[in-house]
Amino acid sequence: MRTSVRFLLILLAVVTVAATSLSLGVAVWVDGTAGAGALGVVTPVDAPGGIGDNATASEGPVAGESPAAAEAVAWALARLGTPYRWGGEGTAGFDCSGLVQAAFAAAGVGLPRVAQDQYDVGPPLAPGTALEPGDLVFFGGSPEAVDHVGIVVGAAEMVDAPHTGAVVRVEPIWSDGYVGATRPAP
Repeated sequence: MRTSVRFLLILLAVVTVAATSLSLGVAVWVDGTAGAGALGVVTPVDAPGGIGDNATASEGPVAGESPAAAEAVAWALARLGTPYRWGGEGTAGFDCSGLVQAAFAAAGVGLPRVAQDQYDVGPPLAPGTALEPGDLVFFGGSPEAVDHVGIVVGAAEMVDAPHTGAVVRVEPIWSDGYVGATRPAP
């Protein structure tokens, strides 16, 4: 019974997020915070350390999200609250890249195991490209030193397994250490 209730709560949250995105658009990421009242899409930028300087205005739902990307996002969101576990790849816990690999595997998309390899396999998004749910966002010291990955869920947010002591959660896309984004499920 507890599993059914948890599933229904997660499903309700996903439907609520989808309905909000459809009616309001996706908030623009401005200087590290969601822009109040500004509608648009989240975009990566050339310079390290920021997201959104090249944001483009857009109203309505994000166009072009693939069924595989939607499935990966839904799978990851269904794991909210799962403990972080370094090297984790399953129900006992996930690390960031283990969560990403498992979510995309559930959607039929094969990805390497570690964040650096996931970034390297791409395909990369050009700076200024609007991020869509299911895109991967990467963080670290440089494109050759990626150490974290999250899955874009919309509205300047990602689902990730951030660090020891945390759980799989939805949080704002980090501006510090932003390296770039890829779209593994076009």
